[in-house]
Amino acid sequence: MKIRILCSILLILLALACTTMPETKIDDLKEKIMKANLEIDSFKFKSTATMKIEGKEESMDMDMEMDGAFDRTAKQFMVTGIMKMADMTLPIKTFSDGDWVYTETMGQWIKMQILSPEMFDQQDQAKYLIEFLENSEITTEEVTVDGTSYYKIDVVPDKDAFLDLAQKNSPAPLDDILDLEELFKNMEIVYYVNKETYVADKVDMKYQFKITDAIMTADTHYEMYDLNQPQTIVIPEEAKEKAIDFSELQAKMAQGPVSEGESPDSKVEITEESV
Repeated sequence: MKIRILCSILLILLALACTTMPETKIDDLKEKIMKANLEIDSFKFKSTATMKIEGKEESMDMDMEMDGAFDRTAKQFMVTGIMKMADMTLPIKTFSDGDWVYTETMGQWIKMQILSPEMFDQQDQAKYLIEFLENSEITTEEVTVDGTSYYKIDVVPDKDAFLDLAQKNSPAPLDDILDLEELFKNMEIVYYVNKETYVADKVDMKYQFKITDAIMTADTHYEMYDLNQPQTIVIPEEAKEKAIDFSELQAKMAQGPVSEGESPDSKVEITEESV
């Protein structure tokens, strides 16, 4: 899914810093941040990402804009936006009614039944990013943004925890396609945690890494708002009427057409990440 690809990119944005608080206060602050953010029942979000991929012979710019809403209690969400690259503009459309996830891919709606809580959680990047703090080192300073007092937090990620978290949302083994040591040298992430609520409602992220023979750089901003407010999440009628069941599509594509000289037992592997 396009949203999964974006989710993979967002999860790769983490930073390097050094501790400026006593360890006991750092641990206490982490605990308060995680508790406050994981207890949020619903929220809206918006994010932007500007990326550039530079190869030996050519380069490509990519811009993404997304906004959406999550209702963690009802297990419902919506994510919409656009991805621009080269001369193409691709829509991002993913919805969940608590039982099914509907995604538009190349003009075709596909639905996937939610069989476990983990399937919903994989789309909740705000939750993943906060849980990641548990195994990370942080440094803090107090700042004011638009009249609101924040803890500005830089994160030094635990490498093993980072890889485990990012791999959950990546369709390919990250250590096969990335130089992780180089990646950690060129990443930074800054959380803005509201001093009154301990909610990390703003995140600024930057990174640069080598993938195959190209260099990718990105600058991303994520923001949450309307916390614990009622969210109206409506599945488009077109999605409900025209969506193809992913499990049925997977079975049909796995069978594949049998051509001359090909064994009928030949299979094409299709995974959730490939949709």
